[in-house]
Formats: sequence, C-alpha cells, structure tokens
Amino acid sequence: MELCFKCGVGIGNTLKSPAEEICKYCYLPEPVVIEPKPKKIKKKHKHKNCAVCSKEFKPTSNRQIVCSAECKAERTKLHHRNYHNRTYKPTKREEFKNVTCVVCGSIFTGRYNAKLCSDECRDIKNKESQNKYRSKFKTTKGFRWNNLHSKMLKELLNDGLNNKEIAKVFGCSSQTIADRKKKGK
Repeated sequence: MELCFKCGVGIGNTLKSPAEEICKYCYLPEPVVIEPKPKKIKKKHKHKNCAVCSKEFKPTSNRQIVCSAECKAERTKLHHRNYHNRTYKPTKREEFKNVTCVVCGSIFTGRYNAKLCSDECRDIKNKESQNKYRSKFKTTKGFRWNNLHSKMLKELLNDGLNNKEIAKVFGCSSQTIADRKKKGK
C-alpha cells in the first residue's frame, strides 16, 4: 500500500486521486489566478474632412466619413443616384422611335406603341371607331322598323294611301310595307 506524501495515510486503489500520489482528501487543485484584462486604450481619431460638405470634423470611428445626419442623408441620396445611373437600362416603355401615324401617314417620334401623331388625328380615329361601332346596329338596307313606324303606318293606311306611297314616306320598299300589313303591326 502506498502512503500519501502530504498526510501519511495509506492510499488504496479506490481512494487514489487523479494525481495518484496524494489521497482524495488532501487533493486540492491549485488556485486559478484570474488576471484582469488590460484596458483598451482608446485611439484618438484624427480629424477628417467631410465627404459631402468638406468641413473638418472629429470622427467617432475610423469608418465615419461624414460630419452630420444631413450630410449622411445627402451622401446616401448621391450614392443611390450614382448606383442607379451605372446600372440603369431603359425599359421598352421608355424607348422612343420613329413611328408612322395611322390616320394621316406622317412620321413622328414617339414611344414604341404610339399610333397617332396629334390630338386632331386622335379625334378622327375616335369618330371612325364610333361610326364602326354604330354601323353594327344599322340594317343593310338602311331602314330599321320600330314602334313609331307601326303607329305611322296605321295612320297612313287610315288616310287611304297605298303601299308605294307609304314606302316613299318611310324610305323603304313597298314589299316591306306589305309584310308589315300582314303581320298586323
């Protein structure tokens, strides 16, 4: 059996400490001495000139390049503008090219989808579109029968006019008048 060299007590296999020379009662780790961290010495920043207004100022960090919030806002605005100018590509909507007017045929500079050169041409085109739309509602013969015509037909028949005379009044064929008489309208 081995003896503890500190206290002289016998050390059995179960009582051995990690150091193996002293008993577990005498074993104390060495005290750890915590040394205080050295204080950081603040660097004195050199005076700089503002990147926007060129005034001299004392920065609070080495990365600071502007003197105030106003200059910071101005620098941000300039930075964004410069970035936009470097990376800007005009869209198709913003491209101008020579275009021929649909109405009058003159050549003018306009956007990619422009079709008319002036307000006058626009008015002409609108009138054409309106006439085209309204033509859908006209009959091929240019005459459309309505309730007013039916009333007038009855009055003219009571006056004793024949189909040809009534057709001249309405501006239609005598066959149309004959058909209307049969329908009873």
